[in-house]
Amino acid sequence: MAIDPKLLINTGSQENDGTGDSIRTAFEKVNTVFENIYGANGASPIGFSTSTYVIQAQLTSTYSVSTGSDHVLPLSATNDVNNWWTTTVTNVYAFQPDISGYYQYESSALWGVGSGSGQNNTQVKLNGTTISIAEDVVNTVQPHTQVNSGIIYLNGVTDQLTVTAYTDSLNQSLSGGVATRFSALMVGSNNSNATSVGTFDQSSATNLLGNLDYLQSEITDLQTTATAFANSNFLGLWAEG
Repeated sequence: MAIDPKLLINTGSQENDGTGDSIRTAFEKVNTVFENIYGANGASPIGFSTSTYVIQAQLTSTYSVSTGSDHVLPLSATNDVNNWWTTTVTNVYAFQPDISGYYQYESSALWGVGSGSGQNNTQVKLNGTTISIAEDVVNTVQPHTQVNSGIIYLNGVTDQLTVTAYTDSLNQSLSGGVATRFSALMVGSNNSNATSVGTFDQSSATNLLGNLDYLQSEITDLQTTATAFANSNFLGLWAEG
């Protein structure tokens, strides 16, 4: 990383020649370096970012699942800054981001106690095609949770994810609230609209390491200046004595 020459501490041509930066100027440059790295208001270090490309939705109440077919779960958004959770006529209860990229998703569903035999399953589907499925036998003794997760590329236009539930039981339901939910976040994008995806990739690492090298050089210069200042004071006291 190139270092701004205006921020390098001038230590003079040789010790105590009076041509270097004053102590005040030197520390002002050091403060500028820290502000560049951590932000003037104590923000996160360069290379890290906070993402707003997230979504979370959940069932608002207990949902009865009728037997023998997949049901798209009627989840409601609880965290959706970008309005990516859609409940329009053509895209019912779907996650449909308008920025292309890779997204990490997770669904969790809490089944109540069932009756009979067969299986329960929950699926995450991309445009109606299953990309993840969790399956168990109908539990007639106690509730159980199913989780789906993965990473998928979404085109930012037509691609959408839905969560479905299926049961062979004649009496089966899913618990509402945080027990049955869906979440997704962007983990990478080459779309120019994605200004901060909250990741720490190779480019971010290079940027951060460059700033750390920069800081180390400034510390070395500061140590040299401090040593020169201390030597100057010592020589002055020695001459007066």
